[in-house]
Amino acid sequence: MNKVICIFTFLVFISSLSFAQNYGDDGYSMNKNDPMGAGLYLGYKFGVNAAKVPSGIENGMGLAKMIDIGLEGYLPFDPTSRMGMLFQIAYANYPYELSNVSGGDPQEYNYTNIDIAAQFYVSGFTVGLIAGFPTGGTIDIADFSDDFTSDGLGTMLSLALGGHFNLFKNDLGRMILKIQGTYAITGQWADDYAPQGQTGNFNYHPASLMFGLGWIFDLDGKKGPR
Repeated sequence: MNKVICIFTFLVFISSLSFAQNYGDDGYSMNKNDPMGAGLYLGYKFGVNAAKVPSGIENGMGLAKMIDIGLEGYLPFDPTSRMGMLFQIAYANYPYELSNVSGGDPQEYNYTNIDIAAQFYVSGFTVGLIAGFPTGGTIDIADFSDDFTSDGLGTMLSLALGGHFNLFKNDLGRMILKIQGTYAITGQWADDYAPQGQTGNFNYHPASLMFGLGWIFDLDGKKGPR
């Protein structure tokens, strides 16, 4: 589990740092904050189960069955410092794969949540918490596919680390690149409903990495360059 967390953190940091080095190349002032705004983003995600698994089972990377879609708002702390708060509500996917070491087709899981998040924003980097309310999901094994409900799934609290960068700006707002890594610090199954073999340390803890694009509309009413 620690190896998975370290890898995800490293990927998010390197990706965010590479964009941060070029941030402001279009003449944007590094000493001036983004205005208050709200908008929409779309993202694609891959993930793993970062918890321990029973003997004979191994974790694998899963790809989301559909895109994440979210609403996002930005509240600046101060006009002259690049700090603020990001708030979001999203329909989010949490994919991962489990397989038997003895062979056979892997089990491909794709859980879906309604996520509500608050994150600190500092010069393009973000860190915060996500509360995920389960809506269900799917499991695919070879040609077999089945949908399941949220019965037995608990509210999932996740740490979020990422980047939030402007790609293009005009008088209406700004296009953003969103990079977000998450790790669930609570188990996916509610304690009273966890299936046999998925309790305690074996309760699933999804970790994910998302890349997305969005548009934030400026709400301060000002025109012209910033």
